Amino acid sequence: MPYLVPDNIMKQKILIPGKVIIACFLIFSALSFTASAQQVISLQKAVDLALQNNLTIKQAQFTEALATEDVKQSQYNQLPSLSANPQGGYYFGKSQIAGAFAYASSTLNINGTAQMQVTIYQGGQLHNQILQNKLTLDVDKTNTAKVKNDLLLNVVTEYLVILTDQDLVLAAKQQIDLAKITLDRAQKNFD
Repeated sequence: MPYLVPDNIMKQKILIPGKVIIACFLIFSALSFTASAQQVISLQKAVDLALQNNLTIKQAQFTEALATEDVKQSQYNQLPSLSANPQGGYYFGKSQIAGAFAYASSTLNINGTAQMQVTIYQGGQLHNQILQNKLTLDVDKTNTAKVKNDLLLNVVTEYLVILTDQDLVLAAKQQIDLAKITLDRAQKNFD
C-alpha cells in the first residue's frame, strides 16, 4: 500500500524552497552594485597613484629602512658601552656606628658602580659586519628601485594598451558608419 502524504505537508515543502529563492534573490540584488563614477586620469596621475598605493613598494621601502637600521646598529657596536648602577638608602632609627661607641639616629647610604666595556680587537668581525650590512642595504635599495621601475613599466604599458583599445573602438565605430553608408547605397541601388 503506497504511503499518502497530506496536502498541507506538500504545500509546506513547496513553499519553503520558494521562500528561500525569494530570500536569495533579495540578498543578491541588495549586494549587487554598479560603478557609478569613473574618472579620466592622465598617465602621470596613474603613475603617481600606483607608486603611492602599491603594497610591494611599501614593503620594499620597509625592508630598506630595516637594513639602514642594521647598518647603524653594526656601527654602534664599535663604540664602548657604559653602564652605571646607582643605589641609595636612608635609614630612620638608632643604629650603632661601626668602630665607635656611639649611636646615630639616621643613616644615609649612597653606593654606585660604573662599568665600561671596550672591544679592542675581535678578529675583524665588527668591520666585516658593517660591510655586510652596507651591502645588504645596497641590495635592498636596488630592489626598491627595481620594484618601482617594474610597476612604472606595467602602468605605462597598460595605459598604452588602453589608448590603443580606445583607438580601435574609434576605428570600429568609423567602420560601422562606413558600412551603414555602403548599406544605404546598396539599398538604394537595389530599390
